[in-house]
Amino acid sequence: GYASSSRRKKTAIRAADESQLLALLDVEPKTFRYRAEILRRTALRINAGEDYVPPVELGLIAEELDEAGLGAFVFYGDDGQPDGIEYGMLTVALLAIARRQRDEIDEMRADIAEIREAIK
Repeated sequence: GYASSSRRKKTAIRAADESQLLALLDVEPKTFRYRAEILRRTALRINAGEDYVPPVELGLIAEELDEAGLGAFVFYGDDGQPDGIEYGMLTVALLAIARRQRDEIDEMRADIAEIREAIK
């Protein structure tokens, strides 16, 4: 899909709450297999009677993002339950986290340089 990212098309623009975004680092990636793929192949009888084992996927669990207060990255079903993840938006959050870590590293480097000068 496509969504305009132009400033001209947005309002109420402000910096994201980094403390909330940092909660993303506490959500553990998981490996899993999709049940729906097993059911689909079984229904279509694609496997000639053999059990189908779908590939292992890597991702997050929508309920865990919701529980971590990261509902902005979650799609909700008609019943209001977490149903999917907006993975594209996670990239933006990780960029904010990386920027913060870069700034912290730069500060530490400056502190180390200052300490080195002091002990010469």
